[in-house]
Parts: sequence; C-alpha cells; structure tokens
Amino acid sequence: MPLVTVITTTYNLIKSERIEFIKECIESVHSQSYANFEHIIVDGASSDGTLDILKEYEDKGWLKIYSEPDSGIYQAMNRGIDKANGKYVV
Repeated sequence: MPLVTVITTTYNLIKSERIEFIKECIESVHSQSYANFEHIIVDGASSDGTLDILKEYEDKGWLKIYSEPDSGIYQAMNRGIDKANGKYVV
C-alpha cells in the first residue's frame, strides 16, 4: 500500500468562523478506511488560536502542522508538497 499525503491549508480559521469545517475535514481524513496516509496542515501563521485547536489533533498523532507566514494558498500548497512523503499527494 503506497503512502498517500493529504495536504490542508489553513489561516485564522477562528476569526473567519471556519473552525468547525477544519475539524470536520481532519476527522474525515482520519476516518478513511485506507490506513497508509499522512495528513499535513500548512498554516499561514494564524494568530487567532487556530493553531491551539490544530495542536490537539497533532498531539493525537493524526497530523503534522507546519506554520509560517506565506504569500497565499499556492505557496502554502507548495510547502505542503515539499514536506510530503507520500507517493501520491492530494
């Protein structure tokens, strides 16, 4: 079974009232029947508490967080690809 990398980008999800969506996303990825995957969150240096919530999932071993300022979603996605270990990246 090849490793699959799932990349999700985030930025200030509490401020934009999207925190429930990221929780649903993370839980959906984690509940898949395909077991050989890694989930990478690339955050644009959120300052609203988003990272505290994401950290709870990282502490469970469900994902890995990388957080630093970026110039937008495309740079964030490319950073995720650079960190990916999977044969397939989504």
